[in-house]
Amino acid sequence: MLYTSALTYIRDRSHVYNFLPERGFPFYQGTPVMRDDEYVDGEWLRSTQANRVWTLGADGHMGNVPMPKGWKLLGEERYREWFARLTLKLFERTEQYESLTPN
Repeated sequence: MLYTSALTYIRDRSHVYNFLPERGFPFYQGTPVMRDDEYVDGEWLRSTQANRVWTLGADGHMGNVPMPKGWKLLGEERYREWFARLTLKLFERTEQYESLTPN
């Protein structure tokens, strides 16, 4: 729900993804309108060449993106929405993680 709602406000969608939890999503949560290339998972977060990543999550059952080791939180903003409190977070790759990845 957050992903498809956020897309209405974004002009360039080329680097906007929906985080796919290990267990996947139930069919009724909007997956019929999603393409495979719109999802990322924990492995993508570990292997991406990006040095910074923004995540959008929500309190309660909607959840947040579980960031793997190698990322540190730089900042966050919280927004009250009618269905939940949204949290926009900025993460940066840590030097320790960068030293473990091949150049």
